[in-house]
Amino acid sequence: MPSHTLPASRRMRRRSEFQRVFDAGRRVHGRHLTVVYAPAPGVESRLGVVASRKIGGAVARNRAKRLIREVFRTSPVVVPAMDLVVIPK
Repeated sequence: MPSHTLPASRRMRRRSEFQRVFDAGRRVHGRHLTVVYAPAPGVESRLGVVASRKIGGAVARNRAKRLIREVFRTSPVVVPAMDLVVIPK
């Protein structure tokens, strides 16, 4: 049975990884989320999610993060390897 989790190789977890994307990346603003992207140092696209308390309580923040990770996991692979930081509003 296939795993329904996002593999560790496709996640950003360290502060330095997030900081590199925020410093060197470009921003795209939407109504419900902001995406910051930068070229990835590896061969795979990676995802990081930053959900502040503006979204709501812990349940709402965790649901938003789960939904974003699921979309990233099930979407087709982006050809250029990108590091993406998604900020839900």
